[in-house]
Amino acid sequence: MEYLAHSASFCGQEQTYREHIQGTVQKAENLLETMRPFFSEQQFEKMYAKLQAAAEMHDLGKLSDANQEVLHEQKRTGRLPERHSVMGAHWFYEQGDSLSAALVYGHHYPGLPDIYEELGQEMPFCKNFKAEEFQFDEAKIQKNMNNCCDRHQAVAGGLPQPDTAKLQTALEERLLLSCLVTADWCDTGGKKLPQPLAPRWSERLAALDNYVAGLEEDAQKAENSKERERNRLRHDFYQACRTQTDTNASLQNCEAPVGTGKTTAVLAHLLRCAVQRNLRHLFIVLPYTSILEQMKKVLKDAILLEDEKNESGEIIAVLHHRAEYDKKEWRSLAATWEAPIILTTAVQFFETLASNEPARLYKLHQLPGSGIFLDEFHASAPVQCLPAVWEWLTQLQKNWGCSVVLSSGTMIQFWEERNFRKAYFSGHAEKHPVTVPTPMLPATLQKEMEQQEKIRVHMHLLPQEFAQCRFSTLDELLCFALSQKGPRIIMLDSRRAAAQVAYELYCKGEKVYHLSNAFAPQDSARILDKVKELLDPKNGADGNWTLVSTTYASMGLNLSFRNGFCRAFSCASFLQLAGRISREGEYESPGLWAFTLDDSRFPASSAFSVSAEVWREMITADTLKKPLQGSAPSEMVTHAFSQECKRSHIRKMQDKLLSDERNFEFLTMAKEFKIITEDAEVLAVTNSEVKKMLENGEIPSQAQLQNNSVSIYFNLVKKLHLTEIPDTPKIYWLPPEQYDADLLGCYKALVLK
Repeated sequence: MEYLAHSASFCGQEQTYREHIQGTVQKAENLLETMRPFFSEQQFEKMYAKLQAAAEMHDLGKLSDANQEVLHEQKRTGRLPERHSVMGAHWFYEQGDSLSAALVYGHHYPGLPDIYEELGQEMPFCKNFKAEEFQFDEAKIQKNMNNCCDRHQAVAGGLPQPDTAKLQTALEERLLLSCLVTADWCDTGGKKLPQPLAPRWSERLAALDNYVAGLEEDAQKAENSKERERNRLRHDFYQACRTQTDTNASLQNCEAPVGTGKTTAVLAHLLRCAVQRNLRHLFIVLPYTSILEQMKKVLKDAILLEDEKNESGEIIAVLHHRAEYDKKEWRSLAATWEAPIILTTAVQFFETLASNEPARLYKLHQLPGSGIFLDEFHASAPVQCLPAVWEWLTQLQKNWGCSVVLSSGTMIQFWEERNFRKAYFSGHAEKHPVTVPTPMLPATLQKEMEQQEKIRVHMHLLPQEFAQCRFSTLDELLCFALSQKGPRIIMLDSRRAAAQVAYELYCKGEKVYHLSNAFAPQDSARILDKVKELLDPKNGADGNWTLVSTTYASMGLNLSFRNGFCRAFSCASFLQLAGRISREGEYESPGLWAFTLDDSRFPASSAFSVSAEVWREMITADTLKKPLQGSAPSEMVTHAFSQECKRSHIRKMQDKLLSDERNFEFLTMAKEFKIITEDAEVLAVTNSEVKKMLENGEIPSQAQLQNNSVSIYFNLVKKLHLTEIPDTPKIYWLPPEQYDADLLGCYKALVLK
């Protein structure tokens, strides 16, 4: 009998066990080989041996009598009667190779386990995933395993040599799982690995030079000395990154105020790194989905080549939502990192690094040998997650051949902060030294830009000014905000609150817009375009209107208001909103106020409880020991970070996450590491045509699904009683009566009830 790995009913044609094992091993080896230039030879050989053995044994359990009987059925439906990953995993465990055991065990859902907890089980790597499934006992495992090993040897000519050497980091284990899963998925049915597109870095650098030259030509028309000085700083910034910055430094920080051309300057530096090191991809990681489309437009204009205009989606991948699916028929929608340039959010990027699930880690093998631009880095991760984030970034630049740039207008220099270093050391300073990033800019240019920033906007942060902005009702807040000249922006700490405030302004007859993650991306883009149109001085001076937003609009967007009002929930968020006030110095007497709102309809977000407490103390109790007005933004946010780290529960969370990561506790780490601490998010489709496709069993493109759906918290799904679209991986329908594409988004039903 010819042993099968896949039945015809599963992948369209029968695939023998021999074909699949040989194909998976070859593809896994090829994947790792592409990364060889970026690893040390010792590191590469160790990973290569583990991956090769795991790929050979990953489907060992399919050779059992029960599984072969089902695989040979012509009309197979449903799952195999025995979990095939158990057999190979237990074989590695018996050979003393627990990490290879975890790879085989985790190559299907639910993924990599907590290693030490698993080793403490009565039968490691053999526990059931669901109580109602088959039960294994030790005698049956041993008998089945002996039988499967005999069959494997007959097919493959022997058994692999187990490698009991330990990997250095948990991130390496995730990388090997990514290679195994990708090779397995691609080989199913005899498919080939996708071929990478040529990155063409030198051509993109030349295109960027031309793009910036065009901007500078337009800027020469500046009418006043303030504009001319800002344009000079932009020019000097770009030239420094284009010709002077150190491309051999693999971890750098770039602190640059708003309006100084940070995006194009950092791109110039990273493209130089890509040319010099022959990097594979360029990742641009942003804290909020709001910035993705604007960044995509800049990239298309600046570095997309002329012959690529019709295939921009293949060159620049924009990943709005988390869309990662384990089932075979839905894998085409899984977010991938195959394009030369990947635009993604900090949530997706860092939670991928923390994940244990095959569908999420599927893309990780694309990361070694990449340039990584972490824009607005200070907002990329909460305080409790930063030590773990720093652990990964250190490994990426030191061991994975990555060039990493951290960029922000309000950079938190947490690597110098005593409480952070104490948490990172975990009692072993010699084993876990804190890597300090290299400043990217010349000190004189950095000082010039900081001085320019201090005179741009007046921040009303005196204790008496803050006391006047303690509002007990929404009407009081709106009365104060509307008394200040527009255009104005009001920033709240939750999507629900932003939608409600926008609606209250609308009911008062005010001209109002709302931007947050309450909208599908295509609707957010439309609203944002309207806001930009209104702010453009070429279109007139209608300033009497208001934008209500969450942190969605506080950074990365080229928006400039006369006045701003920020609920006092975070020092960093307040300072980032300052970057949306009079960006070019175009308004007279621009201002920014911090306020509190004690209206019971607008409870403070629990996600910001610690940062809100610290920020209010900084304003009222002078914990910085100097006036906030006139202090450097980086000094303020670093002090706020230090104060947050002192909170005992924050320190405990930092210690716990680092301990989980360093002890290979994959399942626990995936559950506890959360950039956004709210409930889990799912997709809710807002477009009836996409809904119809899904109901008819058609799978839309990734772009169709992302652009026509809202990523919403699961607790909101329950509040709205949304219906799951049948035969989809938890994709819901958000009908028109519950979704307002113009003002309220997915909170329409809750606001209007």
